[in-house]
Amino acid sequence: GTLPELPHEKKERFIKEYKLEESDIEVLVEEKDVAEFFEKLVKEVKDPKAAYNWIKGEIMMHMNEKNVDISGLNVDAKNLAKIINMAVSGKISHLSAKNALKEYIETGLDPEKIVKSKGLEQVSDKGLVEEIVKKVILDNEKSVNDFKNGKENALSFLVGQVMKLSKGKANPKLANELLREKLK
Repeated sequence: GTLPELPHEKKERFIKEYKLEESDIEVLVEEKDVAEFFEKLVKEVKDPKAAYNWIKGEIMMHMNEKNVDISGLNVDAKNLAKIINMAVSGKISHLSAKNALKEYIETGLDPEKIVKSKGLEQVSDKGLVEEIVKKVILDNEKSVNDFKNGKENALSFLVGQVMKLSKGKANPKLANELLREKLK
């Protein structure tokens, strides 16, 4: 039989294979099941840095809150990967992704179903966001003029209004681009 991989060997392999910083890897190799979870996750996510960030951030936060190790959290790497991939592709916002994860941990439901049933999808449909942008421009004359007079921060207020009207679902990057376009 092969000998189990020693922590320092695992560390070297993680640095080579996943191009992570040594300090990042400490967190991952400290506990064997976190390391295993990471490796499963990375197969599905294809982005080691994103996988690491989610484990280090959200997953460890939930582990601490519930005072459990990763196996006690009831998170399947494939399902976490679904959430991360939706966030990376812009299908949902980072905030929605965090909410979807929380809901998934609590219910064990398929993250894609959670996103649908809770209406967490980010609206990246240009036509829809454009409608909201037009309304915001009409309703906020003062900020529109401020922006035209060179006040950059007026734009973030307008983007905020678009987010508010869309109940946080509009893709903020798209809202920003459309506002700039229309306010030229």
